[in-house]
Amino acid sequence: MRTFGLLPVFRILECTTSGLVKQAMKGNAAAVTHLRYILGMNRPVGRPRGSRELSPEHKEAIEKRIRDEYQADIDRMAALEN
Repeated sequence: MRTFGLLPVFRILECTTSGLVKQAMKGNAAAVTHLRYILGMNRPVGRPRGSRELSPEHKEAIEKRIRDEYQADIDRMAALEN
């Protein structure tokens, strides 16, 4: 269970009186984002820097897995036909 200090609790209470929680309950994306920021639940969006470029070994492993899955599907279909 996460424990909060006095300041975040005060900010949450302040937000409840300002209508931020009501707007978040209605589905307002900006209000939800702001509440997550207040509660410390925000995290970076997207991939970490430098993760777009896969190593050649990683690419080969992905291609091999796809080939193996495809071959397994072909074998399974052939078994169903017999």
